[in-house]
Amino acid sequence: MFQKMTAILFSLFFLASTISFSTFAADNSSVDASIAFPADSTTLVDKNDDDGMQYSLKPTAGFSDIQMIDSKTAIIEKDSKYGLYDRNGTKIIAPVYDAIYEIGGNLLNVTKDGKQGIVDKEGNVILPLIYDGISYFFDGLAAVRNNRKCGFVDQKGTVVIPLVYDDASCFSEGYAAVENDGKFGYIDQNGNEVIPFLYDDAYDFIDGLAMVQTDEKYGFVDYYGNIIIPIIYDGFYRNEDSSYFCNGYDIAVKDGKCGLIDIKGTVIIPFLYEDLWFSSKDSICVILNEKSFLIDWNGNKLLPDIYDHIEPFSEEIAVYIKDNKYGYIDKSGKEITPPIFEHASDFSNGKAVVKKDGKYGIIDQNGNNWIPFIYDEITRITGDDRYISVKQKNKWGVIDQNGKFLIPTIYDTLYLVSDELFQVSNNGKAGIVALDGTIRIPLDYDGIDVYFIEFEAIMVEKDGNCGYFDQNGKEIIPVIYSNINGALSDSYLAIEKCGKWGIIKNPLMKNNIQVEINGIELSLYNKPVIENGRTLVPMRAIFEVLGATVKWNEETKTITATKGTTTIIMQIGNAVMTKNGEQIILDVPPKLNDSTTMVPVRAIAESFGATVEWNGDTRTVEVVLN
Repeated sequence: MFQKMTAILFSLFFLASTISFSTFAADNSSVDASIAFPADSTTLVDKNDDDGMQYSLKPTAGFSDIQMIDSKTAIIEKDSKYGLYDRNGTKIIAPVYDAIYEIGGNLLNVTKDGKQGIVDKEGNVILPLIYDGISYFFDGLAAVRNNRKCGFVDQKGTVVIPLVYDDASCFSEGYAAVENDGKFGYIDQNGNEVIPFLYDDAYDFIDGLAMVQTDEKYGFVDYYGNIIIPIIYDGFYRNEDSSYFCNGYDIAVKDGKCGLIDIKGTVIIPFLYEDLWFSSKDSICVILNEKSFLIDWNGNKLLPDIYDHIEPFSEEIAVYIKDNKYGYIDKSGKEITPPIFEHASDFSNGKAVVKKDGKYGIIDQNGNNWIPFIYDEITRITGDDRYISVKQKNKWGVIDQNGKFLIPTIYDTLYLVSDELFQVSNNGKAGIVALDGTIRIPLDYDGIDVYFIEFEAIMVEKDGNCGYFDQNGKEIIPVIYSNINGALSDSYLAIEKCGKWGIIKNPLMKNNIQVEINGIELSLYNKPVIENGRTLVPMRAIFEVLGATVKWNEETKTITATKGTTTIIMQIGNAVMTKNGEQIILDVPPKLNDSTTMVPVRAIAESFGATVEWNGDTRTVEVVLN
């Protein structure tokens, strides 16, 4: 349903208000004498207290928290202050700051006494603690605020755009919205005004367009300030990724009514409706006078306005509601089932879950019963309906598509966690059960978190401690730690044991790939992947650390990155990259991996003058910026 657009300019001030950091006397002395570290802090210890883990730093008194930020470096907390140590316990920055967090590449934001600055992971001061706020780095620049004025610094700490603006957003696609004297405009990365200060508010560029506001009305401009969508609308619908214009169209609101426009501003569906949403590729559902009906892209009525609500079509069939009952219709308006159900799901693989007379069953697209109406609840847990979870007498089990029980209805809760494994619980205790009913992990644990997609690992909690098992029930990390900090993709994990913090080598990451820039591990939200001998990494992460500005064209799936006089252009699935107009054949083209754009790190880094080596012993891509 429509929610009126209330987008807020991403200013850097949220950082200043939510995170505080320390003054800047970075202490680079090697070891904190008040903390006892292992005698040989450079060698992994094979065992500690017979728990079988490889320790980089044994559990040590004095720390109240450790957070690994890469394979070599950790933020530590001591006496409510924060510092930086390597994984062996060697001090890089003494714990004197009120907070520390990463802001891009090798850089950390530090705060003390309400002032912020920047250090690198070696402890060098990049920007002194004199600022009221510092944003993350985008397109190689970070917004800074001091004495109520904003400007921008680069990753070397140089003020490249003076602090002369009343407000500033982060750079996006090479441009930033800035405010002067109550009006917003846009500047480029050299500080040049590219769009004049005309607007009451201005927002980030996304796919070449930025939303602007004047007199509480909204529209869109392009990079040159041309008004592409007139500034006459109350608001626009947003996609799940916060962008606008899905496949070149967006739902807009004008004078309280909904309509449809294209990316050029042409009105496709007039502004007549109380609500509007896409029902299928060739139909749109609208609400008028509190009744739902379908129209085509020319506004012609396809179905009569007799329904209280119509859901989007799925497999050419839509759920409708009439007089508080659910039924199904096809695109011609033909009734598949009358409105007789108390609940009805979308069709998937020719089947739908429905509720009738207080009991659940499953019907086919002809309305015939497939699973009888005998269950208190039904959840379809696989797309092909090989397994279906059912509830009877307040207990859950699993049946196959013929109604045969695979797991009896004996569990309080039941969730599918992998192809044939289920997380179950009884009487507040959780475990893992296989499809054949065998128990892989006993129902002895207070909580379970499952990470199967990439890691095939199961985290369990018991009596205040946690650890990890594999999918066969084999213990990977013993259940002896009160805390385990870090993502499973990290090479090292921070652990707390008996009130003491330490660092262990992550046994789940024997084959993990790392990327280092000038010896510092690149922090990545998505794991690197190797294809045909080439390493691919998330697009934004590598371009950011290289200091390049990146633009993404959603329509053509094209990436354009610029640094200095070098511009490279790549396209998803295309093995031809251009560098300043010269074509270069890639061994592996860019690809989309779970909605993340992955790009070949070697080709990109070398295009911008870096050298790249592969360390097979540590499975590390080593990039050196020249």
